[in-house]
Amino acid sequence: MRHMLAAAGAILTLVFLLPLQESAARSFFSGVNSSSMERVQRERQERIATCARLHPNFDSGTMTYTGKDGRPHPCP
Repeated sequence: MRHMLAAAGAILTLVFLLPLQESAARSFFSGVNSSSMERVQRERQERIATCARLHPNFDSGTMTYTGKDGRPHPCP
């Protein structure tokens, strides 16, 4: 009987605690992903600002500028 109660307790623990642990892990990793995305967006905005300052005809949609040869060139 004692073993059955221990097994039942272990099962109930897994049933109730496992979803909480997964939820905590998801919220932790979503925080990591959102901060990574914010960093990538900030870097892109900085590149756009730099390219726009260096090349007056810079197109932020394509991340290119028109060179002296009349052809589009990627902005570094």
